[in-house]
Amino acid sequence: MKLVKKIFNPIKVTCLLLIICSFIVLEAQENNGIIGKWVKLENDNKFTFHFIEGNRFEIIIKSDDGESYSAHKGNYFINNKKLPNTIDLKNISNFAGPLFSILKIIDLNTIQISKFSNKWKLRPLSFDKNSTLIFHRKPTKGNT
Repeated sequence: MKLVKKIFNPIKVTCLLLIICSFIVLEAQENNGIIGKWVKLENDNKFTFHFIEGNRFEIIIKSDDGESYSAHKGNYFINNKKLPNTIDLKNISNFAGPLFSILKIIDLNTIQISKFSNKWKLRPLSFDKNSTLIFHRKPTKGNT
């Protein structure tokens, strides 16, 4: 009987450690490493997508001449369980209703977001080169 207890104790400890490690990994995936500022230059506009802790975001759109400026804030939700990952923007300031899209993290400094839909059932299912935006992480002062 003591032999059985000695065998099961290391197994229990190992299982417990695996469970704890999996929760740590899942928590890290929730964030996706997406926190930070992401920039896209298109035509004469500069789009800055700022993902902030607490699932908040800010989108800033500036014209190249600096005359035109638009800012929107709200909450974002990323679903890692779907492929491609989905992103929902809700409670958007200066905008009526939520927006829905798909997101792909290409690498540590590049993300791909498809065009947004105002209805979740019409969310894109795949990436189309004509309606996809590629954002690059804006380096922070410590990482330049």
